[in-house]
Amino acid sequence: MYIEGLEPNVVITTSGNDIMVGGDVINITDYRLIKESVMNVLGNNGKYVHLIFTDAESLTSSVIGFLLKLVQKDNVELKVSVRKSNLYSLMEILGLVKIFNVSMT
Repeated sequence: MYIEGLEPNVVITTSGNDIMVGGDVINITDYRLIKESVMNVLGNNGKYVHLIFTDAESLTSSVIGFLLKLVQKDNVELKVSVRKSNLYSLMEILGLVKIFNVSMT
């Protein structure tokens, strides 16, 4: 879902339960694309999602809040893989490494 005048910064590819997110996650359009992709995977494949952030150095609060809801309220098994150490450090600072099952790839 796009917001007029606000182009996405991310490119998302999905394979089974894996969702690869390329680019920086910086605006509401990016959040909506990630949310839509996750909900599609959950609708097709149950209660497990593996998010792979290939380029992101941070995440918006809306993405973090959405992922927290998935894990804590909806009981979704989430695995997050990150390639940038800045994003991993952010997850450590926020205390999300164990909650989101974060690993460096």
